[in-house]
Amino acid sequence: MFDFEEGRGPGEKRPAYGKGENEGTAAVRFELLWRDYMRLCMRKFGHKMFGLYGIQDRGAKGQTQHKKWKKLYKSGGDGDDPQKTMEIFERFRSGRTGVGLIDASNRELFVTGYTSNRARQNVASFLSSHLNIDWRVGAEWYECFLVDYDAASNWGNWQYVAGVGNDPRQGRVFNPVKQALDYDKRGEYIKAWVPELREIKLTRTVGPGREEVDQQRLMGLYQAWKLSDWEKSNLGLKGLDWVEEPLTRIQFQVGRGRGGHDGRPKRGGGGGGGGGFSWRGRGGRGHQGSDRNQRRKGDEGKWSKGEPGDGPTIVSSSERT
Repeated sequence: MFDFEEGRGPGEKRPAYGKGENEGTAAVRFELLWRDYMRLCMRKFGHKMFGLYGIQDRGAKGQTQHKKWKKLYKSGGDGDDPQKTMEIFERFRSGRTGVGLIDASNRELFVTGYTSNRARQNVASFLSSHLNIDWRVGAEWYECFLVDYDAASNWGNWQYVAGVGNDPRQGRVFNPVKQALDYDKRGEYIKAWVPELREIKLTRTVGPGREEVDQQRLMGLYQAWKLSDWEKSNLGLKGLDWVEEPLTRIQFQVGRGRGGHDGRPKRGGGGGGGGGFSWRGRGGRGHQGSDRNQRRKGDEGKWSKGEPGDGPTIVSSSERT
């Protein structure tokens, strides 16, 4: 990489050759720094990286020590039923939560062994914050399937999202509906991985021979329970558990401005926001340099384009950065 930046060796015909650090090489360095930082945390904290309450001091001021996590094999202490929790997790990992972005990401992971940084953040937040299931189950699930698995990065970042890592701010929660609206504006990613939803019409006529994506219709793609009974029946979705009984119903609406939809969230529009949230607490170039999903999937890869403030990839290894 240094040779490329300094104009030595192969690559002389490529753009940016010999012109110093560029956006791509800076992103690679950024990811390597976070990889090394996570490995330092692994060496420093050892077994705490795999504990339910992570590296947080349970006696410290904050909410960490008060949260009751749902577990798969025994009650978490809050009257929860472990059998029911197991059923919920089975739906989660098979991509049948009823939340389009989460289902698309988990199906992509199962089929390819990969899913983008942005999707990983939302999946981790959904399991740990929306479902309140022991975050370590999700970390183990990723460990089983990810082709770019790295122990320190995987467990360190799951901790971070779950609120038991080294994030000075606790209680961050991603709203997967708003995230989908921000990063899958045309529904291409969700339709690519959830074929049951591909026939949902997302456009409206705005003039002779002209159509545009209707954000209100996108809400039915992002959460299929919002579809009308006629649409469910017409699309063959009537009676499906993840359509009729989603694991959670996220309240989110887009507003109408003059002349159409303004895209501003109304009720329930918070919870994680868009690109302003800095993954692992630092703003910067994000993961543009390491997101292989963008290069190999064509149009649906638009979901995984890096945005300022994304921070490091939730799981990445040096060999695949």
